[in-house]
Amino acid sequence: MVVLGFVSWLFLANFEPRSTYGTNSQTIYLLVPIACGLVGSCLMVCIVTPVTLMALGGLGGVAAGLWVLGWRDELTLHSDWARAVLLVILAVLGCTFSAIDYFFHMIGASFTGAYILMLALDIYFHTGFSYCFLATFDRNPAHGMSTG
Repeated sequence: MVVLGFVSWLFLANFEPRSTYGTNSQTIYLLVPIACGLVGSCLMVCIVTPVTLMALGGLGGVAAGLWVLGWRDELTLHSDWARAVLLVILAVLGCTFSAIDYFFHMIGASFTGAYILMLALDIYFHTGFSYCFLATFDRNPAHGMSTG
């Protein structure tokens, strides 16, 4: 559910028109990822469970990479390519390790859950934790988050 919800949010944020989605944009950003995640999780449970566990391990790798990127102001790696390479390598390692042993998809789920919890708390407390996530994944120039 989390993986497909994350992917649908990426598409919504990066392909949002300059005129936005109108007055219902926050509702769209909430309901579309939830719906895509529910549909995707139903399909994955019915079709292939090991692939779902590998995707969860990969998302854990991405969460660990985002955590590393957020260690410094203006992100640890300044190049877009370096950030992409780091996140892809950690996602592939998470998928690979999750395919080897069940312990690693639990670690991936732990990293993902902890990262999502901190993002949710940042919505209320405005600590700046979400800057790394938005600067890395929200590349729409209309949102003003583009970096290096």
